[in-house]
Amino acid sequence: MSESGEKTRKGLIWMLLSGAGSQLVILVTNFLILRFLDRALLGEAMNAADVLLLLNAMSSLGLGQFIVVKTHDREDLAFHATVLFLGVGAVVLVAALVFSSALSNKLNSPEIGKYLPGLVISAMVDRIGVVPERILIRDQRFRPVALARGLGEATYGIVSLTIAAITGSAMAVVYANIVRAVLRTGLFLRAVGFRSWLTPVTLEMKKFGEALAYGLPLSIASSAIMASRKFDNLLVSRFFGPAQAQDYRTAYNYAETPGGFISDAIVDVVLSSFVREDRATRGKAFVRASAILAAIKTPALFGLAIVAPTLTEAILPPRWSGIAPLLAALSIAFSIRATTMLSIPILQANHRTKLVTLLEVANAILVIGFVATLGRFGTLEACYAVGLAGLLRAVLGVYAVRMDVDVPLLELLWGQIVPIIASIPMVAAVYFLRKVWISAEIGFAGVRLAVEILTGAVAFLGTFFLLFRERAKDLLSLAKGFRRARAEA
Repeated sequence: MSESGEKTRKGLIWMLLSGAGSQLVILVTNFLILRFLDRALLGEAMNAADVLLLLNAMSSLGLGQFIVVKTHDREDLAFHATVLFLGVGAVVLVAALVFSSALSNKLNSPEIGKYLPGLVISAMVDRIGVVPERILIRDQRFRPVALARGLGEATYGIVSLTIAAITGSAMAVVYANIVRAVLRTGLFLRAVGFRSWLTPVTLEMKKFGEALAYGLPLSIASSAIMASRKFDNLLVSRFFGPAQAQDYRTAYNYAETPGGFISDAIVDVVLSSFVREDRATRGKAFVRASAILAAIKTPALFGLAIVAPTLTEAILPPRWSGIAPLLAALSIAFSIRATTMLSIPILQANHRTKLVTLLEVANAILVIGFVATLGRFGTLEACYAVGLAGLLRAVLGVYAVRMDVDVPLLELLWGQIVPIIASIPMVAAVYFLRKVWISAEIGFAGVRLAVEILTGAVAFLGTFFLLFRERAKDLLSLAKGFRRARAEA
């Protein structure tokens, strides 16, 4: 293996370990912090955070990618990208403060102005840190990137949880964001210094144009992805206020968690396998990979949906009980995303990057459009809107893939239906158990949750391996492949 290939392999291991650890910290912290904070106040703080995340994404202009790809041995281009990135960011973030009253009215979020100043500070510090972070990635120095990200998330979790427990104030989120931003940026600067990206040169419009010409098309896709993930939160706040928006946001985050862990790992593997397949066989590979991903995601998300009432009772205070039906609805909605996830890597393997961008834009339009209409009737209806948008996005993804490769539709559809059929006994068994708990007025929610999960797992696996042995063999083969890859790493 070449030196560059070895760096990449080790870097991926570091990034994956850091990413998994960070996700775990975020998951645990976000659950625990709910015990100490008021729903409406946390909703106000998270509305402010979502606004700034959207503004940051839309004003990034793809300059982070430009720095990674185009600035090796070109300190002049790095400086131009830095000036543009920080300058545009400062203007956009200051504008958020200037128009905070308008944002408050539009989002039905009267206290948002209380949280914006501190979050603007953290966003600007984070923005400064993006440039040295991208320099590190460009130079394949993945270890300091992974360590800075991991330490940042761990610090955020500790600080936010500590302040929330002591004060009961949603400002815990603001202070934790500032501490995380300062720590991460400081670590990036320590690893990189200033010379490679902040050495002044004469500014030239031609070089600014070069950066924008490369970055803007990439920025469209990343902005669409962020809009599809955050704008619906703000719409729910506009319709129903910050407390219900936080219920929706919390349910969304936890419905997305099992699918996110599974999909991220599998999509990376699938992308590399698609690249190695010739175009004639990629359609079959797409169908098989979609079936495998559905066989893993569907029972996980159906299971989360059916245990949602017991789960929320076991780990959350009673004031958060309203997220249970939302969590169930969103879990079902996210279960249809297998083909959505895999349409992107196969299109990338076929070098259809413009089509990928169009799909991401279409997804954002669908999510925002459906939530803006159906979501007006209630938070549960907003969840249904997300599911409908996801279904249409999956159809568009398959259509886009079929423009390049032959995809046997009936086989693809059957691969999605099989795990749904196998999940029916699981759902029925857990539903019956819950009826028993309720009629017998049994407490011990944590014990009941464990029994429901175990019962559901046994019911699904028994059905799946009994009725669909070929699919089961595919899963076992995949598991063995991961074990071998892990041993080799």
